[in-house]
Amino acid sequence: MASMAMNEKMTIRVSAFASAAQIIGERSTTIELTSGSTIEQAWRHMVDLHAGLERLTETIAFGRNDRLSDKQVILEDGDRLDLLPPVSGG
Repeated sequence: MASMAMNEKMTIRVSAFASAAQIIGERSTTIELTSGSTIEQAWRHMVDLHAGLERLTETIAFGRNDRLSDKQVILEDGDRLDLLPPVSGG
């Protein structure tokens, strides 16, 4: 039964801001991931879909359900993942 859980899918809502939204072409989208995926795995999936995001890898921050989160945090079905690139200006 445990092996079955590893193949289950979950849906994550992705909210993109600033340059991430420009690269993706929209501010909100959904992605499907394997249950138990981390924020890092979700990010890699987004980079696979939108190669231009790669340039943000070293500086982007992530939010999970309105809280800043580390890349190793495990996502749950229905979570919202915020892509928070650095913002400049004044």
